[in-house]
Amino acid sequence: MTDTMRRSRVKWLKPLLEVPMRDAFARLDGMDQRKLRATVRAMESCTRTNCWWGEYQAAHVLLPICRRRLRPNA
Repeated sequence: MTDTMRRSRVKWLKPLLEVPMRDAFARLDGMDQRKLRATVRAMESCTRTNCWWGEYQAAHVLLPICRRRLRPNA
């Protein structure tokens, strides 16, 4: 399971960290619901012990924003 979640963090969270924050918000706006749900799952899997500190901090900043953009029951 950890390898799967690590791969999902690399696929969904790491690209958001490599761009300025305004571009990350623009990317989140452009995501469809499936990709946004995958990004939320990847962010939720971040803990202090299993990922880089910057990923952990970014996940805590971006996670509430992503959750607000998800449609309920989508």
